[in-house]
Amino acid sequence: MDPATTRAQQRRNTEARILAAAGRLFAESGYDRTTIRAVAAEADTDPALVMRYFGSKENLFAQVAVVGNVEAITGTPEQAAELLLKALTAKLTEEPVNALAAIRSMLTHPDAT
Repeated sequence: MDPATTRAQQRRNTEARILAAAGRLFAESGYDRTTIRAVAAEADTDPALVMRYFGSKENLFAQVAVVGNVEAITGTPEQAAELLLKALTAKLTEEPVNALAAIRSMLTHPDAT
C-alpha cells in the first residue's frame, strides 16, 4: 500500500470495489441469489466491512441500482411510464452493469421493484 494513501482514500477505494462487485453479482445472479459474503469475496474484503459501509443488503442494492435523478412521477400512466423509461435509458447508457442489476432484480424480487 502506498504510504501516501489516506484512510479516507482507502475507504473510498474499498467502497468502490464493493459497489463494483455488488453491481456485477446483482446483474449476474439477481437480488435473491446475491449474498453479502459473495460480494465481499468478489471485492476482496471482509463481509463485516460491507455491512459497516452499507448497513444491509437492501441498502447496498439501493446504492447499486439507483436510477438517478428521476423527475417527479406525475401525470397519466403513459406519462409516468415515459418518465421511468427515460430514466432507465439514461442509466443503461451511463452504468450498464448497474442498470442490468436493477432490471434483473426487479423481475425476481418484489422489494427491488
